[in-house]
Amino acid sequence: MSANPGLFDHISDAARRFTVQRVRETGAPLDATEIQSFLVAAADAYVAAGGTGVDEDMLADVLPRVARYCVGMDVSPGKKTASNELLFRAVEPDVRAWTVAHRRATRAPVDATALRAAVVAFVEAYRSVPGQAQDDDGHAELIKRWVAWYSRMTAVRQESTQKPGATYRARQEADFEVHLIVSWERQVAEHEGRAPKRLSIDAITEALHGTGMKRSAIRGAMERLRGRPERQAHIDALPGTARDLVEALETSGLPKNRLTVVRTDALAAKLWPATMNTATKRKHRQRLRQAAAEITAAPIDLHVVVLGEVTLVGRGRRLPDGPDAFAAAVVRQGKVRQIPGGLLARRQGDWGTPEGQDAQALCRVVASHAGDEDMQRVLVQAGLADACEDFMRVSGSYADACHRDTEEWCRVVEERAVGPLAGIVAEASGQATEAVTRVRGLIERARQDGLGAAWDAYVAEGTSYAYRLHRAEAAPVRERLRRIGAALATAPTPEAWEATMLLALSSGRPGRRPLNIALPPERRRPDRAAATTSYKKMDLSLKTTVLEASKKFVPRHTERTVLSRWLETEVSKNWRINNIRPAADDLMLAYLGLTPEEARGMEKRPLVPGAGTVEDAMEGLRRILRNWGGMIAQADAELDGALRGSLVWAGQALRAHGYEAYVIAAGIPHVIVDGLRSYEGTVTLRAELANEVEFCAWVLGQAAAETSAAA
Repeated sequence: MSANPGLFDHISDAARRFTVQRVRETGAPLDATEIQSFLVAAADAYVAAGGTGVDEDMLADVLPRVARYCVGMDVSPGKKTASNELLFRAVEPDVRAWTVAHRRATRAPVDATALRAAVVAFVEAYRSVPGQAQDDDGHAELIKRWVAWYSRMTAVRQESTQKPGATYRARQEADFEVHLIVSWERQVAEHEGRAPKRLSIDAITEALHGTGMKRSAIRGAMERLRGRPERQAHIDALPGTARDLVEALETSGLPKNRLTVVRTDALAAKLWPATMNTATKRKHRQRLRQAAAEITAAPIDLHVVVLGEVTLVGRGRRLPDGPDAFAAAVVRQGKVRQIPGGLLARRQGDWGTPEGQDAQALCRVVASHAGDEDMQRVLVQAGLADACEDFMRVSGSYADACHRDTEEWCRVVEERAVGPLAGIVAEASGQATEAVTRVRGLIERARQDGLGAAWDAYVAEGTSYAYRLHRAEAAPVRERLRRIGAALATAPTPEAWEATMLLALSSGRPGRRPLNIALPPERRRPDRAAATTSYKKMDLSLKTTVLEASKKFVPRHTERTVLSRWLETEVSKNWRINNIRPAADDLMLAYLGLTPEEARGMEKRPLVPGAGTVEDAMEGLRRILRNWGGMIAQADAELDGALRGSLVWAGQALRAHGYEAYVIAAGIPHVIVDGLRSYEGTVTLRAELANEVEFCAWVLGQAAAETSAAA
């Protein structure tokens, strides 16, 4: 290595380029005197360009070594021309293909003699075509270079024996196509008001006939989408405890094709509520041992054995001959796997339903035990999905503080939305302030009136429950909501929600007496627990007191309108070819007093006409009635005049009650327009308008009753 790497790199690069150029220009070996003169000139140029650290001793060391290297270089005298480039590009693929085929056939080093004969044949075949034999193509030199290069080829990749549909990309395409077919059937069934058909493999194969996809690929995609039906049939045939144990093991993150050791009590806590009773623990282990034997005997490729304190599980692996010794070694190494806590949803009764999951998320938010998923679920079910990003953005920066204190979470979101940090960190959504108000209201309601009252208010205000509760078949949902609210009403504090849920779960099992479950300790910060004021907690004596339920409006109208064929087709069309949606938009523009040009120039349309006064709303309703006609009038005739009648009622309510009826009456055009945007909204629009009229009367009656009571 040279003592001056900069000098060596500069001299050697320039010398190599000079050598190649001179040999190819002259076609003769490099002259030693010529390269020495070039190196001296290159060193002088390096020093003149600012190179340092160059002396006579260094030049005497570097220049002779570079000269010897250049004189001994093996430089091909061929020159790059258009004709030899054409020859190379035409023959190169054939030479490579011949060499690869030779290596695969013989599984031995390349025979140089046979390779030369093949290359010569390829070159002669190319040059035999008139106009392709050029004097400057250097074909002899190319033959020499090809033989020298490809004769050194070693192992080559064997030809793939994999089926065309077995690649990862082919499986992805099959999954996508099958998912489209199944999703389309589900949407059609929902539109027609029936249960979706369980499409067979043959039916999906026929639907995808034009894609050229084979039946085996479609069958694999169906198994990945729906699971393995044969295996699932064996699982469904297991007794209840064994079936639930399979679900607990396969949803706890245990690795496949591995032997895993877990705690038996942790596994039992997935099936039964936690207990400190020794006899109950023994009974749980006995039932787990029996379920494990049934699972191992079933052909589902899952093997389980209960070994006292620990349980050995093999997903896709058989158990070893000595399971006790194997499990003991794993325990000594500290490799016992932790599994997520909590009962299976199937074992939670009402709490395992979607309504029960919503209730648990709400309780965690109110008690400051919530994570990001809980807050997102509460906001989405409350119809404030746009505010999720605001809360998640804050949680990303202050997750530890936000998850332990929901009020602090709301404070930071509000500060970024309308406070001093508004617009600095990120632009807040239009629902951020409303979401903060809603969450704070639920927390305050839970602390003052109890979790049951907060749950009732949440269900009454949550827009996602409107459709579910207004349907004729929603009686089981209403009953579950009632039972969940009654259970939460017994919680002395919001922080005791989990003990209340377990108590309701245990006492609700047939043949079991209610259990006395100790309330969990305070999970908030000790300083906040000590500083909690009396008005933020209920009196513990209220634990067995039945709270008086607050009055709330109960909609009576749940009927669905049978639409005519043309209206059903019209409201179900895509927005690009739909004609009733533009008519509904024109109705809204008439209500707001805007022209289409003015509306297109606005970033966001107003919700009410003019300045938001009663007179402006009445004038907007008059504009709608003056321009009445077209497809809106036809839809009104199909709905027995419910649209025009509700607009007339809204004007009369504004004239008679003013601002007391403003919120409901001024929103009637919005209800009509939103209802006409979808098939489901249209069939329930008449009932929705009737409920709005009754709700206004109920609100006015409540206000009058409060006024008379105060007097």
